[in-house]
Amino acid sequence: LTAIAIALVFGILFSRFITRPLRELTLAAREVSNGNMDQQVTVRSEDELGELARVFNEMTSRLKQAMDSRRQMTADIAHELRTPISIILGHAEGIHDKVLEPSAETIEIIREEAIRLEHLVDDLRTLALTDSGELKLVYGHFPSAKLLTDVQYLFQFHANTKGITLQLDMEPELPDVWLDTHRMMQVFSNLMDNAIRSTPPGGTIRLSACHGKGTVLFGVHDTGSGIPKTDLERVFDRLYRTDQARIRDKGGSGLGLSIAKSIVEQHGGTIWAESEEGQGSSILIRLPVDGNNSHL
Repeated sequence: LTAIAIALVFGILFSRFITRPLRELTLAAREVSNGNMDQQVTVRSEDELGELARVFNEMTSRLKQAMDSRRQMTADIAHELRTPISIILGHAEGIHDKVLEPSAETIEIIREEAIRLEHLVDDLRTLALTDSGELKLVYGHFPSAKLLTDVQYLFQFHANTKGITLQLDMEPELPDVWLDTHRMMQVFSNLMDNAIRSTPPGGTIRLSACHGKGTVLFGVHDTGSGIPKTDLERVFDRLYRTDQARIRDKGGSGLGLSIAKSIVEQHGGTIWAESEEGQGSSILIRLPVDGNNSHL
């Protein structure tokens, strides 16, 4: 009888501390495999099974967050695509139905929205390539000073038309940096587009560069309205905008900074934002001179 009682107690304990937690984990894992990420299991102990339960809960929480982010991004992309398409379609139908005249102004609106749509598709393709690791970079040594003077030359006219002063502030004798010229120009183009949209007429955008230990620090500084402190950590998130109303008259896809971050990090560099509300913003990029990130 004693042996039977001990066996019975052992069976109950085994069921409580091993079989039940494993069954609960199995059922929860099955729900996750069916797409239900709202699964959390009870952590019943501090042993290996308890650790397994904690890891499972962390995994499902991260999976749910990733799926929620993906759904939100899909909805945002649909919104971004729908707007230019609606404008193009509306004006085209207006011309077809003879409600609108095929004037130069109407054609220009259609052209601008088509360009906006093309840029958005290009941005999405670049992000897809960086996510999959298939964005091929062609590296070479390139003069740091020439990189900024090329950016200045490219955006000088655009800045002038907006009444914005574009300044260049570089240390003398800057070293070459190891980069893909085409992709880094894409980075600075995104930064300059943002800076020009953020800076009012009469404002200033300053391009800077200085030499550190094995690195060059580049900066794009504007005198716009600035970025709230609560948004500084999120400005590089995809489709995130400090203007949650998503006002379109400022343009942009909301993907530029995310693309810039991906490309800079693929170069072994770092990128971050600094800002004071009402005082303007700075986007800073630190790139290695010798093609590795040991100094960063």
